[in-house]
Amino acid sequence: SSQFGTVRITPTTGDAVFDGFTVQNPRATTSMTALRVGVTVASSQPVTITVTNNVILGTGNPAYGSDYGVYAFGPIGGQPSVATLVFRDNEVRNTGSNPILIERFTGPTDVSDNAIARGLFTGGLSAYVNMSHTNTPITSLQRVSGNTFDMAPDPGPYTSGNGGGAISFIGALTGTSIGTFSNVEITGNT
Repeated sequence: SSQFGTVRITPTTGDAVFDGFTVQNPRATTSMTALRVGVTVASSQPVTITVTNNVILGTGNPAYGSDYGVYAFGPIGGQPSVATLVFRDNEVRNTGSNPILIERFTGPTDVSDNAIARGLFTGGLSAYVNMSHTNTPITSLQRVSGNTFDMAPDPGPYTSGNGGGAISFIGALTGTSIGTFSNVEITGNT
């Protein structure tokens, strides 16, 4: 299982549903003191993880550059995270950094019909980030659809050091090799 996250959804057998909660003010972990995550999602099994109708609130502190609302990741335990992630009808706001960060999650993702506000940290970050690196090919469908992105929390100014946007797919992490995406669908977002 993951070592961080106020809520940790890491099923080993069977599907998981997390519905109708408010998660707020994630505290720093003991093993990685700067990392604060509201909801962590991962599984090396072909299960479906459904996260719906929740309010996920960060610390509201722009100094916390590692304050994430949702972090879906892989590999877990040396195995790829092959679960299906359905993230719908949630509200994510008040984070220091990226409200949604998906990293090397090789299973399908459906991030739809959410209200997401950009994080408060000054620096190049986006409201939704899906990242692949270290020669990881992401071939399953990565859907981002019908979401409303509030970019007003960006403290500005928009410079090369404070870039970013509503939706970002990134194929590399500094100092590592490139990953790829081959099945991305972005539709109907505001």
